[in-house]
Amino acid sequence: MAVRSAGMPSQSEAPRTGGRLDRAAVATRHAAVDGFCHVASQLHPELRDRVRTLEAVVFEPAGVFYDATLWCRWLLALLARMGWRSGFRAFAQLLRGDCLHDVYCGRADRSAALRQFLKGLGLNCGQTEEVLAASAAWRRQLDNSLRPLPGVRKAVMLLRQTGVKLAVLADTEESAAGMQERLAALGVAEDFDAVVASRDIGYTKPDSRAYRAIQQAIQVDAQHIAFVGQDRNDLAGAGKVGWLRIACHHEPTVEADVHLARLEDLAGLIQASKTLAAAG
Repeated sequence: MAVRSAGMPSQSEAPRTGGRLDRAAVATRHAAVDGFCHVASQLHPELRDRVRTLEAVVFEPAGVFYDATLWCRWLLALLARMGWRSGFRAFAQLLRGDCLHDVYCGRADRSAALRQFLKGLGLNCGQTEEVLAASAAWRRQLDNSLRPLPGVRKAVMLLRQTGVKLAVLADTEESAAGMQERLAALGVAEDFDAVVASRDIGYTKPDSRAYRAIQQAIQVDAQHIAFVGQDRNDLAGAGKVGWLRIACHHEPTVEADVHLARLEDLAGLIQASKTLAAAG
């Protein structure tokens, strides 16, 4: 189910005139609510009920909160100048599987893993060290310029207003404390009830133990949890442990229970599902 609407403004965003909400802003808000109610009414009753009864939303921040492809795209472009070519999707899968998985699980150092990966691609020692040095500089630059994707801060704020718990389950070489710093750079660090990093638990998605780790942290039953991500394997793993699968910033063929056109639409969909249930 794809959610497509004009979005629902928060109370804090509505302009005020003489201490009262501007009538046009109120009308816009009511129209947005009606739009979400229409979308929610098109959901299968069982799916709408699951959305209505959500108690927690768990995010993979990479690709949902910020663009996580920049370093991989840079590396692929650099390798192409050295004569090694591949499509981005295939390269990203190869990089994660052959290089970053053990790094994300805390079992390998990133530089050592990348060195081995590059040599496996056929680079000589000089080329490998050149790429490693450039990569370290580029990653520092990316970390210093980290920015949220459009609508992320608004989406988190609106979800907070629905009363659901918010959590992060990140596949990352950083600890949970490091991920908290990343969330702070995005302007949303104070909004999450729990943050679990793969490095700390030794598992990455779609391993069921990763999902169970964050579920234990937030103390919510599986049928009342939604996972928001873009990766088909991550979403499939969430479905296998009984969570609602919500795809955002995803490829067209990704399977999920709900497909969001915009992250900020999720709060409106949750509220609309509750409104429809109250109306009988």
